[in-house]
Amino acid sequence: MGLRARVLVFTSLAFAVLIGMLYGSLRAIALPRFTELESQEVRRDVERAVEGLQRELDALETVCADWAQWDDTYRFMVEDHPEFEAAALVLASLANLDLDAVVFVAPSGDIRRAIGLDPGRTRVQPIPSELLPALTAGRALGRTADQPRRVGLVALPEGVMLVAVRAILTSKASGGSHGSLVMARFVSAEKIRALGTSLRLDIAATVFAAVPTSIAGLRREDLAAATVPSVVELDESRVAGLIVLRDLAGRPALLLRVDRSRSFYQQGRANIRSLLAALVVVTSLIAGGVLLLLEHSVLAPLSRLGTALRTIGVSGLPSGRVPVTGKDELARVARQINDMLEALEAGRERLRASEARFRHLVETAPDVIFTIATATGRITSLSPAFERLTGWPVTSWIGRKALALVAPPDRARAVRTVAGLLGGEASASLELRLRTASGGLVDCDIAAARESTGGPVTGVLGVARDITTRKRLEAEVVHTQKMQAIGMLTGGVAHDFNNLLQAQMSLVQLLRWRREDAARQERIVGELETLIRRGAALTRQLLVFARKDVSKREELDLADVLRDAVLLAQRLVRENICIEATIGTGKMPILGDRGQLGQVLLNLVTNAVDAMPDGGRIVLRAERVGAGEAYIEIADNGGGIPDEVKTRLFEPFVTTKKAGQGTGLGLAVVDSIVTAHGGRVSVQSVLGSGSTFRVTLPLRTETGPVAAASPSASVRLVEGRGERVLLVEDEDGAREALRETLVSLGYEVLAVASAEEAGVVPAAPEYELLLTDQMLPGAAGIDLATGLVDRWPDLAVIVMSGYSEGQILQRAVQRRLVRFLQKPFDLATLTSEVRAALDARAAALAGR
Repeated sequence: MGLRARVLVFTSLAFAVLIGMLYGSLRAIALPRFTELESQEVRRDVERAVEGLQRELDALETVCADWAQWDDTYRFMVEDHPEFEAAALVLASLANLDLDAVVFVAPSGDIRRAIGLDPGRTRVQPIPSELLPALTAGRALGRTADQPRRVGLVALPEGVMLVAVRAILTSKASGGSHGSLVMARFVSAEKIRALGTSLRLDIAATVFAAVPTSIAGLRREDLAAATVPSVVELDESRVAGLIVLRDLAGRPALLLRVDRSRSFYQQGRANIRSLLAALVVVTSLIAGGVLLLLEHSVLAPLSRLGTALRTIGVSGLPSGRVPVTGKDELARVARQINDMLEALEAGRERLRASEARFRHLVETAPDVIFTIATATGRITSLSPAFERLTGWPVTSWIGRKALALVAPPDRARAVRTVAGLLGGEASASLELRLRTASGGLVDCDIAAARESTGGPVTGVLGVARDITTRKRLEAEVVHTQKMQAIGMLTGGVAHDFNNLLQAQMSLVQLLRWRREDAARQERIVGELETLIRRGAALTRQLLVFARKDVSKREELDLADVLRDAVLLAQRLVRENICIEATIGTGKMPILGDRGQLGQVLLNLVTNAVDAMPDGGRIVLRAERVGAGEAYIEIADNGGGIPDEVKTRLFEPFVTTKKAGQGTGLGLAVVDSIVTAHGGRVSVQSVLGSGSTFRVTLPLRTETGPVAAASPSASVRLVEGRGERVLLVEDEDGAREALRETLVSLGYEVLAVASAEEAGVVPAAPEYELLLTDQMLPGAAGIDLATGLVDRWPDLAVIVMSGYSEGQILQRAVQRRLVRFLQKPFDLATLTSEVRAALDARAAALAGR
């Protein structure tokens, strides 16, 4: 808004405020007087309407009094009077009196005669049922000696009635009262309109029960409590007077309303408007003179100064100057503007030089410099390096959403980073992949900071650096390290398996050569079982680390686990290493997998042996910790573990051994197994003094038998009872061995080599147990079981596998929908699992 406009507006506002104040004063002083006069007139109209209604009551009472003191009426009440009935109590006679109900009540209170008329006065009908109860109010209506007359309103469900009650006497008022005469007339809308016409008033009447809760802001309760007429403003042109009339019992019965035009009020407003118009004319003339004076002395010089400045602004050259005329304040302002223009011209030259330096830096920088508007998320600027990085022209991405340039998997991280900057972080960095014009992705290291001018954050300023080559080199280094570790691990596993296979080969040939010595054969068979278990434990180490082993939990004594580990460890250590074991008193029952826990202890013992190349001492200790936990400690007096390695000790491929001497998987496997058992592993180490590893496990609180100490203890084989077993195994040797074993134990076995062959087995006879390998050609064992259960709903299922890679199988085992056998397994385990599955099936059938 220009200065002229502001002066005009401010001057107009000032005079408008003055006029408004005068108008408000007039309204506050004069209008209330007119309103008071108007209210007085309305109250007088209401009083006239009430008087008119009272006249109606008086007229009704007069008629009632004439009839009540008529000798024929008195005789009618004493004895039968047919002539009276024929002449007076007929429809025409009562209609002429404009009555709605006539009741003759005997002194006893009994009704001698009651006649009601319909609104059209065309036929006789019963009187309103609530009329007489409303009149009695606890006293006998026929006994009127104490109250010879009663006149007023009665509120009935049918409407409000004007009622007159007079004692029936002789024309000379002698002989005493002989009952009462009741005459009633409804206060109908037609009668109210007729009353209004006669009084030249706009009158309306409403039964009080039908009155709304408020009228023009006045509550119904306040209307009922008022003793004088209430006046309410309906709008600018209408006003109403309200009064509530009460019935004979003193209850609100009828709301009488009188409307009239606001002539007094309108006349007062017209007078105020005339005075206001005169004020507007006078103030307009004064305002015009003030504006002319301001235009000549202030506004015109300011306009010339503004024109000169606008010319300089359009040209964009601060070398221009404004003219200086006179010696007043405006001339002084013009000189100061010229001084400012000289300073701006010098600063502009310095800014131009600085901008040129920074533009050259941005255009030649190898990294992409960008800005993003936080309000829209769109790119506002890009450096030329963007085209070299992505292949997109810079102009093709200006104004587009920055998030569209980010690879979809990385967009959530980008959004979180920007949210952190908006939330108060000064800067942030992250790695993102950006889309390229060729359809590929480029790895970038992004450094970003908030962009603001001292207020709210308006944008994000960032630098993107291409790290594709660095990422590729890092991946190659990691891959090389992993391949070296896997190679060493493969060599160690192959070496151990070759040793096991060599021992088994020798024992088998010895068993074939020495057939006559039964005791020696039994011993050789036992050693073969031990070697097979060691081979299974070796593969289980890799499966546990990969989280693909189905753990078989049983109740164990931690002391027995430690004793077994000591026996095995004594065969592994060198002669210059001493092993000592200390076991606390009492049993330490835990729920765990014997093979996995043994693997934990052997890994820790092996690490302790490797930490003492020159020999030393290893101490194994098992103790309770309170009532809920127990621990096993493996302590050595080797060289200890550096602090920088200790914090990452349980990560995969982290090792303290020399290159080529360790894979870095052993302690990761230990941590994985112990965590799965609900325990924890801790380490204390001092360089030069040795290390102590503590494995803490929760004790089993429920009492029960502890499993046997050694897996090689003698077991009793459980024979079958002729149950039908469907065996599915793709390995010919394993399938034939399992079939022969089950048949020899008393089961009826059908052996097939694939899921396809199992799928065409006839539905009858019904098979009771499915014993299937998990890895089958074309299908998984758990999927085969799902299909066969539809054919045989009560089929028990046992799945066998050397490892369990499927999450479906894992969940099925955990939910006890199927049973699981970890290969290799011995004969006792096979027979007990088969028997347990069949017994569970029989119990389920018996419980139905």
